[in-house]
Amino acid sequence: MIFVIAALFVWAAGWWLNVILATKPDFKAGPVLAPINFGIVLIIMWELLVKGLEVSPVILPPPTAIAVTFVERFDIL
Repeated sequence: MIFVIAALFVWAAGWWLNVILATKPDFKAGPVLAPINFGIVLIIMWELLVKGLEVSPVILPPPTAIAVTFVERFDIL
C-alpha cells in the first residue's frame, strides 16, 4: 500500500511542478520542461502502481522490466 501512496504523492508533486512551469511567463524553459516532467512522473507512477497493486507482469510489466529486457535483447530487435 505504501507504493500506492507514494504514487499519489509523485502525481501531486508532478502536477504542482507542471503548474509552476506552465504558468510562469518569465521562465522560458517551461514549455520544454513541462512535457519532460509529465513523462517522468508517468513512468514513476506506473512503476509504483504496478508494484503497489501487485499487478501480474504478464498483464502489465513494470517499466524497469521492460528496460532490462530491451537492453538484454537489443541485438535481436
